[in-house]
Amino acid sequence: MEEVEWTPRQPRAEDLRVGLISWAGSYLTYEPFKNTVTATAKGLGRRQTWEILVSNEHETQAVVRLRSLQGLYLLCEADGSLCYGRPRTSHHGCFLIRFHRNGQWTLQCIISGRYLESDGEDVFCTSRVLSAYHMWTPRPALHVHVILFSPLNHCYARADPTMGRVWVDAPIPCLEECGFLLHFQDGCYHLETSAHTFLSHLDRLVSQPSTQTAFHMQVRPGGLVALSDGEGGMLYPQGTRLLLSLGSNPHGGEEWFILQRCPTWVSLTSKARKFLSVIYDVEVCAASEHISPMSLFQFECDNETPTLQLRSANGCYLAQMFYRLTFTFMSMIHFETILESRPKFISLHMDTAQTGEVGELISQHVFQKSI
Repeated sequence: MEEVEWTPRQPRAEDLRVGLISWAGSYLTYEPFKNTVTATAKGLGRRQTWEILVSNEHETQAVVRLRSLQGLYLLCEADGSLCYGRPRTSHHGCFLIRFHRNGQWTLQCIISGRYLESDGEDVFCTSRVLSAYHMWTPRPALHVHVILFSPLNHCYARADPTMGRVWVDAPIPCLEECGFLLHFQDGCYHLETSAHTFLSHLDRLVSQPSTQTAFHMQVRPGGLVALSDGEGGMLYPQGTRLLLSLGSNPHGGEEWFILQRCPTWVSLTSKARKFLSVIYDVEVCAASEHISPMSLFQFECDNETPTLQLRSANGCYLAQMFYRLTFTFMSMIHFETILESRPKFISLHMDTAQTGEVGELISQHVFQKSI
């Protein structure tokens, strides 16, 4: 595939969401019918998911608010009790998060200076003396099918089943090898490739998960993560080929990746079996018989409305300009996961009542930036 300037999308709300695990292994949970907050749940669901809203961040700490999926906030009251609702003042519901080296967080109420803690069931803010009971482990509340983007190298991680390695060299995450399954088990993470192998501490892919494939994760608001072996080794791209391996001396933030849900890629074909492609960055035509990066589009849909968007590799969206264009799905279309034996793409047919020549119609369409 030829080189293409890829434009990573801006973080979505789901990229900013986490679950918070207490020292007892239970999740911070809001109880919608009791207006209370507990830490009794053993799994991550909707009521255990919090969106981290950052107002100020500096290296090892940040001032944040925690918002539930219902749109209400975690609030600390004067007596140390916790509830959720809407802030009454500018500092009400604000916490100072400190990011600790072991990957855990502490959350200190800005107003009272007391730490968020749990006794294994109830949650409260009563103590100003830091202890192990105040530690919370963040877990990204993200779909398990993910991609890893290196902001420093502007490339995505890519598994190489032939070499048994993972490289950080993919400019566009459209290959099946760029998708990973993120397994969470016993407080650690295992990265499974599309070939059903696992990244290990030994810098190679292995067939089975084990203690050698378990990584600790540091999480920052906004989807930034770093993976380590728990013994001082950090996972980051190394060497001229950017091999993803453990090392002890990352420079300039090499160890940080943006963790995002793996995008759904589709291709579009005309009735003449030609692939819809972007040319000259702005024009669209259906003339190619072969798939290229500019023939692939991210399939984006909104659960709230019956609409979809098609995003090209240069970060632009298909837009109708002069003619009426109707997209109709093939009768037997279904979504194929990228984690299959080879990439599969959804094919859409285009019909128009005004002309039988799809190529003429498409030539009048351009891509425009999403606002």
